[in-house]
Amino acid sequence: MRTPLGWMGIAACAVACGGRDSTAAQALASWAYTEVDGPTDAGTSVLSDQCLAAPLPLDADGEPDCVFLRAAYPHGTASPATLAVCQACNAPGQAPVPASVPLASVSADLAGFDCVCAVAALPASATCPPSGAFTDASPAAWCYAPTLASCESAAGIAYSPAASQGAALYGACFAAGTFPVVETQ
Repeated sequence: MRTPLGWMGIAACAVACGGRDSTAAQALASWAYTEVDGPTDAGTSVLSDQCLAAPLPLDADGEPDCVFLRAAYPHGTASPATLAVCQACNAPGQAPVPASVPLASVSADLAGFDCVCAVAALPASATCPPSGAFTDASPAAWCYAPTLASCESAAGIAYSPAASQGAALYGACFAAGTFPVVETQ
């Protein structure tokens, strides 16, 4: 499903929200996708892209400094064994959240989850979305395109189905050079 900016409680951060660490980097834009994927009257809904009103600033490597995090299991809802598997963050396209990324910089809501993993970005040199598009077999991933066909040639971020299925997906983009981007291998 195409997700236009401003829909589903997506908010651009301006100043630190109550309870956030005042040293946390301020996002240029942030998104929270909760309960996006799943059954609807028309079938199954899956997050596929986010259209942007303006292009994002890029690092020297051609990528925006964005962090997308899969959040699963609100506190106390999973067994220790289930959490141990989830917290390894070793599912395809997932990685541990880099220590340099304070969760509060992405969303204060992340503190309410027992498992948070980074979703890897396709390298800037990759086609976005990949040739043939992301499929159900694609690993968790996201990519940025300064022009995305599904966004009527506006800038956009495309997601694989695995990025958000079965979890909430939180994302934030920062000024170039703020954080290293976790890339697919």
